[in-house]
Amino acid sequence: MIIREWAAMAQACDGEACPRDFRDHGVLDHSTGLRGAHLSRRQTGERMERRLLTHCQSLHTASAAAGRTLLASGAAAVVIDCDATVAHREMIEDVTVT
Repeated sequence: MIIREWAAMAQACDGEACPRDFRDHGVLDHSTGLRGAHLSRRQTGERMERRLLTHCQSLHTASAAAGRTLLASGAAAVVIDCDATVAHREMIEDVTVT
């Protein structure tokens, strides 16, 4: 399993807008080998950092997803800065507590 990591710094705005865009604009497409994702945020003064971790079946899947836009149409308007590239990391352990 490969983890793709990407971050953006945006103006602080409606706290539900980004998660809603994340769900509504379909960051995930299971047919391409994407298996899940985590979207997190952190308030830093007037700005909001957003970080997207996408779980990919393989490095090939992660590379195939590289051309897909990570900014939903409405989200691009509030982005101040974002990572120009994504980081790929190999997952070595997955622990789930139930």
